[in-house]
Amino acid sequence: MFISEKYKLIFLEVPRTASISITEALTRIDPESATVKRRQEKGAMDGYHSFDLPDEVGKFPLIFATHRNPYSRLWSFWKHRHKWGNPEIFKSVSWPRYVEWACDPTAVPEISGAMLDMPISEMFDCDRVSYWLKFESLRTSWIKLSTDYDLPLPALGWLNASIRLGNFQEAYNAELASMVAKRFAADFERFNYEVGSWTGLLE
Repeated sequence: MFISEKYKLIFLEVPRTASISITEALTRIDPESATVKRRQEKGAMDGYHSFDLPDEVGKFPLIFATHRNPYSRLWSFWKHRHKWGNPEIFKSVSWPRYVEWACDPTAVPEISGAMLDMPISEMFDCDRVSYWLKFESLRTSWIKLSTDYDLPLPALGWLNASIRLGNFQEAYNAELASMVAKRFAADFERFNYEVGSWTGLLE
């Protein structure tokens, strides 16, 4: 979570939705933010997975986050973890097995102690978010956010991007897509993504 007292905003850093790129941009406009100071002291990822809004949340008129097609987001998770580990076992876990784990961790006992890639709808109370950016049209959404809230947002970089192993439609078959559609059903509905978008025919 990135908090800016200067601009009265809170950014909820949803993994694999360009959150690191957005946080870097926010750091440029508010380098004195308490979030920046804390991360300089404790590490760049301190509080990244924290979604507990502060008690004085009422003084922040802008609480925003980014959503992403669940199929695409999960594919990005696997590519990133497969390359870097985190934990190490993910370097040897196949994509189909990863999908099984994300949808039912009990079915994949060889993976333990790893943070689960859960639906955004389960990370925090999405109704508290006042503004959503869309990953698939991020630069346009970013410019609109700047205009709507009169924020001096700089151009977005593209940091921590997944390695390129083809697009997500090429990664799925009907069986894998069915598992993800069921597990991430709340995200598909809330953010208006088509369950059939894995075929590439709807986008």
